[in-house]
Amino acid sequence: MNILDVRMVGINELYPTESLAFIDPETIKHIEFEIKADGTDTEIITFLFEEHYYIYRGHDQLMAAAFLHADKVRIFLVDYKELPFFCDENNLKNTLSSIGMSTIYDFEGICGFTYPEYPKYYRK
Repeated sequence: MNILDVRMVGINELYPTESLAFIDPETIKHIEFEIKADGTDTEIITFLFEEHYYIYRGHDQLMAAAFLHADKVRIFLVDYKELPFFCDENNLKNTLSSIGMSTIYDFEGICGFTYPEYPKYYRK
């Protein structure tokens, strides 16, 4: 997986690609003790799709950073076409649709932020 860019982005700019059922609360607690409160040492793997950042790996890091009240996190941007499963645009759209708005609302409620907008694929 080639890293295209490393940058800091707002925590509410990263959209989930998996539900909370796959995120272990104990892992989040552990990560909270390992990362800086400013989010500069997170290693969240993301991809850009239709002008939005999506998390490929690092949902737990995003949540830990949110619990530490970080405004931004460090992301590693990759090309989704190089990722297993997501390389097919239809699979990606179907995954986002299956996650749905309930996961978006869960992330907002648990992490304490609001997304600036909701990508269309979550709203099916």
